[in-house]
Amino acid sequence: MVRWFTTAPGVRDQPGRPPIAVRGSLLHAKEMGTVVTVCGKDASSWAKLWEVAFLPQWPTACPECARVVISPSDG
Repeated sequence: MVRWFTTAPGVRDQPGRPPIAVRGSLLHAKEMGTVVTVCGKDASSWAKLWEVAFLPQWPTACPECARVVISPSDG
């Protein structure tokens, strides 16, 4: 099961490649059952790629989401 999936305003999947978000937007990490991203942004109206795991190494990954995903405080 994917712990952190990908979300962003207007995000769309590209199988085998990083997802694309609307111009100038970052890809964020989000856990199932929450309404905010890992970095604390309200993602309730954003597109969600439930099956696409957030990868912190993506060039358009939110730096704060990436930091938390790499070093989660809850172990």
